[in-house]
Amino acid sequence: MNAAIAISGRAGAFRVEGSRLYLDGGDIANKLRNIEGFTAGAADQGGDTEHDTPAIRYFSIPNHLHERLWLAEIPVLTGAAAQGCGGEEDWKALDALTMLLQLAEEGFAKPVEAVFQAAAPPASEPGMDICAAAAKSAGLDEPDAWTRCAWLNLDDHAHRAHIGMKAGQRAEGRVELVIEPGEGIVWRRDRLIVEEAPGGQSDSVQIKLLLLAG
Repeated sequence: MNAAIAISGRAGAFRVEGSRLYLDGGDIANKLRNIEGFTAGAADQGGDTEHDTPAIRYFSIPNHLHERLWLAEIPVLTGAAAQGCGGEEDWKALDALTMLLQLAEEGFAKPVEAVFQAAAPPASEPGMDICAAAAKSAGLDEPDAWTRCAWLNLDDHAHRAHIGMKAGQRAEGRVELVIEPGEGIVWRRDRLIVEEAPGGQSDSVQIKLLLLAG
């Protein structure tokens, strides 16, 4: 596992680290692009991060699951293809990802809502939790029901996320993280707020899959 980075600010502290599903051998510190209202330093590898300090954990999407998402699940999610009649054969990739993400976040368990999004990067107006935005766009009634979330980058270009400690309904401070193609992050939504970073170098449509778990 890559060394964890401790991020601390007035509202508290969290960690950025690689999970057991993270296959990139690079330094996790290279994922941080900007820190506003926080300080960063090396984190102690000991301790119970679930209870002591919430964490943003990176994971890698296995190639065979990435391929199945594009060939099977995403056409159904987008309405480009009708859902098949295979019963248990349907949605294998999402079921497999759910099980794999338990290695990154043990509370990430079924039932899970999957929200596929293909949209341009947001305008400069910040502040909307990405899970609340996804739930709203998908017509889901209770966005606050999910405390564990995962953002999968399904693009061929990097995405940027803004992370802050939860202070009421707003984020305290901001850390910008980069999510490369084939990567994702998993986090506790009741502890951290994740927003999609506005603007950026690429105006390309961002293609992602959000998995929301209770």
